[in-house]
Amino acid sequence: MTNTLGVTTTFTLDRIGRVTQVATAAGPSTVYEYDVAGNLLSVTDPLSRTETFTYDAAGHKLSETNALGHTTSYGYDAVGNVVALTNARGNTTSFMYDHNNRMSAVTDPLGGTTQMLRDAVGRTTSVVNATGQTTQFVYDPQGRLVAVTNGAGETTQIEYSPAGKQTAMVAPSGGRIDLTLDPLGRVSQVHEGPPSPAIATTPVVTAPVWSTPTARRGSTPTTIWVA
Repeated sequence: MTNTLGVTTTFTLDRIGRVTQVATAAGPSTVYEYDVAGNLLSVTDPLSRTETFTYDAAGHKLSETNALGHTTSYGYDAVGNVVALTNARGNTTSFMYDHNNRMSAVTDPLGGTTQMLRDAVGRTTSVVNATGQTTQFVYDPQGRLVAVTNGAGETTQIEYSPAGKQTAMVAPSGGRIDLTLDPLGRVSQVHEGPPSPAIATTPVVTAPVWSTPTARRGSTPTTIWVA
């Protein structure tokens, strides 16, 4: 593969299609090693820095150790949800789930807990942080997020086009951010309140998605850095 700068990257695959080496003409390779179950065991970068990983029999990642020897470890429940993450300093973050295995609470190393509440179809309707501040999320009949109210009672409203694309956000102060869409529905310009000129950012608002840091059997590199 050759990028726009003319740098060619070569990928070496094993017999079952896993990336084992990434090389460029600019320097040494990045090397990936796997166990017999297909789990990624180590990644060694062009500077010979190695990150290693361990797994349980079910393929859940138990630990990752960086090139400095700092280890992050993971604990799981009976169905494979991450319930604990302990960093190299021994600080543990805990996770709780509802009966549908959706995250319902996170407790930080200091004991502060953030709770997530959902509606009947699984959308996040409120988040209560460790200090008791609540952020609320409101959806329209089509399931689109239309309002977010923070702990101070300030509401941001979200507007959509007939095609369901986000076209504007209205801040609690009344200030607007309007999005101009191209014929394919992509954001082409962002205007922050008339008569302000177009700005370069795209502040699209979405409902929160809660996920835990986990890895399953057969993890493979998803990001490859090319010098």
